[in-house]
Amino acid sequence: MLDTHLVHFQPNLFAFCIFATGFCTHILGFVALVRERASKASISLFSLCWFCGIWLMCIGVALCMQTGELAEPWLRVAVIMVCFIPSALWAFVIYITEVSDRYRLSLAVSMVLSVYFAGTILTDLLFSGVYSYSWGFYPKYTWAYLSFLAFLSWSMTRSCVQLWRAFKQTELQTQKKRLKLILIGLLIAYFAIIDFLPGYGVPIYPFGFVLIFSFLCTMVYAIWRYRVATLSSAFASDQILEMIHDSLLVFDYKGRIRLMNHAAQKLCGKRIRDLAGEVINSLQFVGENSPKDTRELAKKDEFKDHEGTWIVDGRTLPVSASMSLLNDVTGERIGSVLLLRDISRKKNLEEQLVNLSRAVEQSPCVIMITDIAGRVEYINQKGVEDSGKRKDELLGHSYLALRAEAPNEETQTRVLNSVISGQDWRGEVQNMRKGGEKYWTSEYVTPVRDISGNIRHLLIIQEDITNRVQSNEELKNAYDMLKSTQMQLVEAAKFESVGRLSAGVAHEVKNPLAVVIMGLEVLQNYIPDKDPVLMSVIDDIRKAVLRADHVVKGLLEFAAPKEGKMQAGDPHKVLQRSLDMLRFDINKNKIRVDQNFTIAPVKVMMDEAKLEQVFVNILVNAIQIMPEGGLIRIQTTLLNKKPAHDSRGRRLQDVLIQGKQFLAIWIEDTGTGIEEAQLEKIFDPFYTTKKPGEGTGLGLSVSRSIVDLHGGVIKAENRPEGGACFTLHLPVKEEESCSE
Repeated sequence: MLDTHLVHFQPNLFAFCIFATGFCTHILGFVALVRERASKASISLFSLCWFCGIWLMCIGVALCMQTGELAEPWLRVAVIMVCFIPSALWAFVIYITEVSDRYRLSLAVSMVLSVYFAGTILTDLLFSGVYSYSWGFYPKYTWAYLSFLAFLSWSMTRSCVQLWRAFKQTELQTQKKRLKLILIGLLIAYFAIIDFLPGYGVPIYPFGFVLIFSFLCTMVYAIWRYRVATLSSAFASDQILEMIHDSLLVFDYKGRIRLMNHAAQKLCGKRIRDLAGEVINSLQFVGENSPKDTRELAKKDEFKDHEGTWIVDGRTLPVSASMSLLNDVTGERIGSVLLLRDISRKKNLEEQLVNLSRAVEQSPCVIMITDIAGRVEYINQKGVEDSGKRKDELLGHSYLALRAEAPNEETQTRVLNSVISGQDWRGEVQNMRKGGEKYWTSEYVTPVRDISGNIRHLLIIQEDITNRVQSNEELKNAYDMLKSTQMQLVEAAKFESVGRLSAGVAHEVKNPLAVVIMGLEVLQNYIPDKDPVLMSVIDDIRKAVLRADHVVKGLLEFAAPKEGKMQAGDPHKVLQRSLDMLRFDINKNKIRVDQNFTIAPVKVMMDEAKLEQVFVNILVNAIQIMPEGGLIRIQTTLLNKKPAHDSRGRRLQDVLIQGKQFLAIWIEDTGTGIEEAQLEKIFDPFYTTKKPGEGTGLGLSVSRSIVDLHGGVIKAENRPEGGACFTLHLPVKEEESCSE
């Protein structure tokens, strides 16, 4: 039969153009199918091209036949292929415009109609014979075939409408350009329907193949430039492969390079066309049991995230490698896929993190990280050492537990709220170690934010400033001591000035007073009959002059106190003699005296006369302050420990440095006491709390000078129950002292 066909086959130039167009249409379908890796859109386009190609090629063969009987089978096949063009076109359009789910039923109906019309072509219902024209044979259609033409026209029209609707709705420029080209090509191909006129006896050469060829060229450009679909599996695979920042290499079972992405080509410094099919010996993966070339690498089993150094032509790069096996349908290994991830930045960050961690751990400051409630999540070694606790005793607990004194809830809330609001906090706080030892720290608290700017943690830095605080305290004490010493120097200068003034006044006044006293004695002898009135006046003058002379003597004693005649004696006898001297005034004012002397024998180096003056001054003041009666309590005892500072800031250990024991004498009264503001001044010269004319203000000042000459200390204070108390501390003679 084939030989018969070949015998009756004659070349026809008109047939060649149609046949070539059909063949090119097949190529277009295959290109689309392979390029898009059998996506639905490419499959539908392949079907459309396949049907159109067979249609045109069968027409081309039929035109070359010498008889109608030989041309008829080819023409029937051509018409059958035409019946499937509407459904294939519609499938391509709904897939390319991504509305296949919406028109799934419509596509099924189109396919059923295509199958129906293809079946009728085998009968004479639509195909009734063959026309013979000057350019060749052509199918003869019945009028019933108009129903198929209507179906074809309707299918192409709605395809154009769908393409136009998709073109107007899409926002992607690539999609717009692709749809525009396909719509233009389809409109051109639409006019190929003119090829059906010869099937009804119109002797027009079927030049629709030219329109089909134009449609073909438009589709080739659209597919080559914009692909069949916006996002197909092939397009996605290619893009993903190239977009991967990690290097991807595919080896066959012999270790030869078959595929490399752009990152891998950059890593190797060569393009895939230079390496395809080659075994790369210059690639080495440094590590345990590392392969020396790609052949060894291709034989290794799967591994994941294996860190090492990838050596390429002498260049080293830290990488994390993962390898997967490629197996065929039977499970036999046919290759492997190697994925290399550059971890240079990771290594640098890890090194920076290690350095930072070491710096934090070795920091001389305490560094803590807490949650926003202040619970410790991290603390460095310095913090553990300073606290004296174990790390597990600190983690999960509030960092405020390190405080020597727990802050009140209001202070704690205020500090935390201040930090949580985004403000830093600085201050000096006192912490306490586990053993109870307290130490001072300078504390800095700042919020730590995440990448979104939300505060997640608190950073706390503490610096031990105990030495600085102690130095400041010592400096403050030294300053206070210097200030006290300065005041003592000022006071000493004042005493010296007052002393000079008193000495000058006393010398100037004492001689006139002596003359007055002598004159009174002479005048008294010359008064006739001893006139009682004159004698009384002279006596009053003598008393006043003697009183003034007494004041002058006090001034001289204050101005230039002499060392006196120091000898060992018992101060109790002096106290008793002073009380006896004042017995009249004591009884007159109805004052009781309570004496409680130590029974231990006491010897003090003293000037009895001057010490008696001190006791008398104190007792006279007590008597005068209790005109309505009261109690004077005198107590003595031996003390071994040194007393605290007196009211003037003078340290007893500086005064009583001669011995370890001293005699303490307390003279108390139940009077009105001394005002607090006057306690600091009562030992000043010329300062008195008495009314004008009742005191000179020199008694206590002279008394303190006398006590100073004895190497002792005198102090005044108020009793809690009322009244005043004068305390004297006199050093005991060492060889004569006794223990209490």
